[in-house]
Amino acid sequence: MSEVISEIFKGVYENIAVLSGPSHAEEVCRKMPTAVTSAALNLETAERCRMLFMNEYFRVYNQNDIIGVETGSALKNVFAVASGIVDGLKYGDNTKAAIVSRGLKELSRVGVALGGKEQTFYGLSGVGDLMVTCFSKHSRNRAVGQAVGEGKILDEAEKSLGMVAEGIKNTISAYEIGKKLNIELPIINEMYAVLFNGKNPLKAVNDLMTRCPCHE
Repeated sequence: MSEVISEIFKGVYENIAVLSGPSHAEEVCRKMPTAVTSAALNLETAERCRMLFMNEYFRVYNQNDIIGVETGSALKNVFAVASGIVDGLKYGDNTKAAIVSRGLKELSRVGVALGGKEQTFYGLSGVGDLMVTCFSKHSRNRAVGQAVGEGKILDEAEKSLGMVAEGIKNTISAYEIGKKLNIELPIINEMYAVLFNGKNPLKAVNDLMTRCPCHE
């Protein structure tokens, strides 16, 4: 998003700040303790953003890896949809934990390939945002994934949600980036097959579990 803005408004990239992290609006509005990241290429800009938003219930950290923060913010939605599919299939906590932890690995691979810093994905805008989106009852992406896991086709699942689930289009982007840059992204590839090629979610899970053994 910051790159799109800078293409429209020339010369502003260093002064763009991104605020991201595990921060469902439903909880922020109720003043529940929340922590997020402010990222900008220019740390002074990130600091100004922090000063604008930080208070006794909304804590803001800052850093300069705007690419990493934006990548985490977008791609976590893909794995939230996957987590919802796990819920729809009535699998348990072990399965969801595997999706989240291996999803973080894939998210990090894409982010680093795009120019982000690996350590960013182990912070609030990476694993933090990933966890809340995959497990929360407020998550639109998890909800649409659950509908798919329960047997609805994608169009039906989106209509039943009644809101936008960014993870659907994010899956297309992540899949295309993986193919273009030759990045190993098994979960993302299976998600694409389920959502857009009509693959049975049970078959997708089986194919992930029976892949050739490899190092973690």
